[in-house]
Amino acid sequence: VVDRGGWNCLHYACRSGRNEVMRCLLLKRADPLEVTKDKQTILMLAVLEGKIDAVREMFREKAVHSTLSYPDKTGATALHYSVLLKDTKMLKLLLDYKAKVHNRDAMGRTVLSWACEYSSIELVKVLCKKHADVHAPDAEGRAALYYAIL
Repeated sequence: VVDRGGWNCLHYACRSGRNEVMRCLLLKRADPLEVTKDKQTILMLAVLEGKIDAVREMFREKAVHSTLSYPDKTGATALHYSVLLKDTKMLKLLLDYKAKVHNRDAMGRTVLSWACEYSSIELVKVLCKKHADVHAPDAEGRAALYYAIL
């Protein structure tokens, strides 16, 4: 059962950080790969709400690992979302689970470009330590440095 936005019970449980409900739904075979109409995964929803414990819990499900690089309707991934929220702990956790630092959104912007645009020095440092490409151009030919000086 889904609502008009394509959300099911698992989406709501993950977004609200209701780990026990999430665990129960997954045990009852709720599909962790189902996405909303905006193409958001349960992982993205938990990241957007800063639910780090829910994210840790999700990674007990092997299928969730495959959603690390899954893009939403704008091409953003869960890693992009962690940067949007300037959540260093979440960013590090996702990187620990092997999120790809070179993923791009629909406009070709990397996670590093987002970190520069949102003026987060700490996130930029973390991403550079993970070998983010500082020269990777977006669809307009702009690299991360361009976003850093905006």
